[in-house]
Amino acid sequence: MLIAILVIAPLIIIWLDTSGVMASLLGRQASLSGRTEIWNAVLSIDINPVVGAGFETFWLGDRLDKVWMLLGQGGERGIQEAHNGYIELYLNLGWMGLIFLGYVLWIGYRSAINGIRTEEGDSVIRLAFIVAALIYAMAEAGFRMMGPAWILFLMGVIQVPRSQSSMGIEFRPILPGKTQTRRRILH
Repeated sequence: MLIAILVIAPLIIIWLDTSGVMASLLGRQASLSGRTEIWNAVLSIDINPVVGAGFETFWLGDRLDKVWMLLGQGGERGIQEAHNGYIELYLNLGWMGLIFLGYVLWIGYRSAINGIRTEEGDSVIRLAFIVAALIYAMAEAGFRMMGPAWILFLMGVIQVPRSQSSMGIEFRPILPGKTQTRRRILH
């Protein structure tokens, strides 16, 4: 509950503050330093909403020129990212990419919470990595491959088993010349 409050409260303040008072107190523009114009420009480009433009291909060719034209002279000419991880993922992989991210997030979050309940030592830091990456992705392209936020997110959602011995596999050597033993093990 505390985590939800700590994540949702600042977002509500930022997103619902239409007059820009909070942003100006922080020394920023109400448009998140021009990001909202970028988001409007890239979302106006036609892509396949189901699968997007293709993995890491939105910013190639004509689409890049269209975004630059939409941003105009006062815009961010030369940009090659949406400055929002969720929008960037949608542009490249569509709803399928967002659904896959949601699935990975759900599995990782559930695993981290279960680890906290069973007092596994690394579960708290895994949850912190997940939350940090999700917040970071709101203002930057955080889900790009080989980016630090993405790597931390993956470290947060991946659970490594404590030991491999719990699998119950026992290996017995087969000695040459002992055909009965060999047959018994193979059958």
